[in-house]
Amino acid sequence: MIDGELPVIDAPKALKRAHGKRRVRIEVRRNGQLESQELELDTLDENESFEDLLTSGDIETIHTELKSARWIRHA
Repeated sequence: MIDGELPVIDAPKALKRAHGKRRVRIEVRRNGQLESQELELDTLDENESFEDLLTSGDIETIHTELKSARWIRHA
């Protein structure tokens, strides 16, 4: 809600497709500490760091990122 108004109304999945970042956030546990990395989704298949994370077995979570709704404005 911005200034008492809803700037866009749609299904969450549709909003994510329309306004989401093309990134993934990966959380890994290293030495007992949770660390987070953001990687570009479009080049993930070429990213050696991502491949290393997959084979390490240390991944806790993988999430796609979504832009903040507070600056999405209905045209």
